[in-house]
Amino acid sequence: MKIGCNYSPELMRHLEDDLELVDAIKFSWEELYMRQFRGVGGVKPILLHFIPRVLSDDYLDSSIIDKYKLIIKECNATHIGIHFVQSSYSDEFVSLSKDEKLEVLAKRLIMIKNVVGVRLLIENMPYYCLEKGYEFMADPEFIQQICEKADVGLLFDCAHARISAWHLGISAVEYLNKLPINRIYEVHLSGPRIRDRGYIDEHEVLQEKDYEFLKQVLEVAKPQFITLEYGGEGELLIGKSNSEDIKTQINMIKSVVREALGCC
Repeated sequence: MKIGCNYSPELMRHLEDDLELVDAIKFSWEELYMRQFRGVGGVKPILLHFIPRVLSDDYLDSSIIDKYKLIIKECNATHIGIHFVQSSYSDEFVSLSKDEKLEVLAKRLIMIKNVVGVRLLIENMPYYCLEKGYEFMADPEFIQQICEKADVGLLFDCAHARISAWHLGISAVEYLNKLPINRIYEVHLSGPRIRDRGYIDEHEVLQEKDYEFLKQVLEVAKPQFITLEYGGEGELLIGKSNSEDIKTQINMIKSVVREALGCC
């Protein structure tokens, strides 16, 4: 299992002192791609995670397709992640039966998979991010069906899973076990928090319960990458890129992985 982390200037400074701290660096802000790509300077492989959402038509535009193909080639990406969430509300789509929605989404995923030309993963999204009528996209059994039908992998976000389980009134482990565990290729980790509006995705520092859930995930799944989604650039991550917190969390994740693999 390889360890990844969000790109941040703080992470890059750590790598100047310890190049082995992580195995890969994750990009998630498309508009910052060129600057971050130059910042990494080829010292580590790049994990890409900014392809349009599954119900977006952006990927049908030839200029967008060409841009993504160039980025994938530049990064020598082996896989790419996509948010399994709608881009806008559609009465027509919401009115479809569950089987019809499955067909529509599977066709779109197959189209995207053919466009990108590398392994495609869909990411389970937090329940509260989905508009009314789209809640089924957080249903673990529907995610299982769509992964099988479109033959795509799963980018399993631990925080999203715990949030969706909380909203659905089930345990996080029960939610996990209903997913296509054998298709989990990458795991995302960050700290969710309880706020006034409920359990939400905050990308805060990991807590003990986050590491405990990762242990439970690794009891049943064998991902190729485990990526810390703490730190970075952009408005949403202001105050969430503490240098020491980045290093401490990476080392804690490594410890959990060593334990899962039976290493000393």
